[in-house]
Amino acid sequence: MSTEIAPTQAYHNKQGMLSLSFSLFLFSFQDMVIKSFSDDYSVLQIVFIRSLVALLILCSFAIVVGGVNALLARQPALLLIKGVIYFFAFTFYYMAFPLLPVADVVAVTFLAPIIVTLLSIVFLKEYVSFKRWLAVLTGFLGVLFVVGPEGKIYNFGTFLALACAFTYASGSVITRFITRGDQPLIIAIYSMLVLMLMSGAGYLIVLGLELKTGVNPALNFLVRDWVRLEGRDMGLLLLIGCIASAGFYLHNRAYLIAPASQVTPFEYTYVFYSVFMAYLFFSEVPASTTLLGLITLVSSSLYIWYQGSGRAHSGKRTQAR
Repeated sequence: MSTEIAPTQAYHNKQGMLSLSFSLFLFSFQDMVIKSFSDDYSVLQIVFIRSLVALLILCSFAIVVGGVNALLARQPALLLIKGVIYFFAFTFYYMAFPLLPVADVVAVTFLAPIIVTLLSIVFLKEYVSFKRWLAVLTGFLGVLFVVGPEGKIYNFGTFLALACAFTYASGSVITRFITRGDQPLIIAIYSMLVLMLMSGAGYLIVLGLELKTGVNPALNFLVRDWVRLEGRDMGLLLLIGCIASAGFYLHNRAYLIAPASQVTPFEYTYVFYSVFMAYLFFSEVPASTTLLGLITLVSSSLYIWYQGSGRAHSGKRTQAR
């Protein structure tokens, strides 16, 4: 029996890795399009239209495949809470684009896996060894490599990237309470629904408070008036809506069909995709300190993952005995 199961699990692991890597490739392209819009449109308008397009695609597919009942979630409350937290994480992330190079934003936000470790101590009462604490401190050192030179630590974009890291990490902790009862398609649908509703509500708040653009590019990206999109820009926005539907589905699918220990390291392919595309689209060349910080962050985060994965496997072997 084991000889039949092993090849099947290996196939699922491979499919999970490919799904995750391709979803992150799609997200990196999407993020470059959003960055290109940061001087002309509102981030709330971009997120609203993108989420609306993705929601229509995902809902249509779900109904065709499984009927209306396929839209029902088993844990709607947790999915909605996770969606709200991720809305703030994505908004902070996109708002940092006008102020910092893409590589710097990515580097700072990749503190998230390290912050997850800290939050797990507080909320999940997890034990953290000295080696993992050392990896956490090394990760923070990596961020200092990125933001220390040229006064970037005082840049508002750095604050936004850090806010993204904290909120994204909080959403990741909540994800640990979500069982596998909901399929990746329904998780993606709820994510798009919340992002659409939150971005629409955000714009109503901007209108109600009569917030106006000023001298800060990041805040301008948030409070800018919504405008009519036409031609190439409208086509690109529809395209990233399609990309979002595929990306969110594939990302959730990866963690459903394969163990997290197998696919998590591939999260870091996003770093290389983003750096490459930032060079391709905006001719951004990362500073040597940024590259050093990225290497430090990725190494420390992978070590934290390895320690957690190794302990989990050790526990399973002990239980098996």
